[in-house]
Amino acid sequence: MSAAAYLVIRCDACTDSEIGTPFEALTHRQVRAHAKERSGWRWTRDGRDLCPACAARTNREKP
Repeated sequence: MSAAAYLVIRCDACTDSEIGTPFEALTHRQVRAHAKERSGWRWTRDGRDLCPACAARTNREKP
């Protein structure tokens, strides 16, 4: 029997959103690339991961 680790990214702005990959990702960079490409997740310059809903909300709040 073998065990596998599945990388998951959670939204830093809300507590109920997370995303993973349908394949075995070796790094969080691969998970972020998949999330951005398929689902609209964003990674900010200050290192936060944002789901599409939170990313849209933070973009509206900017002047």
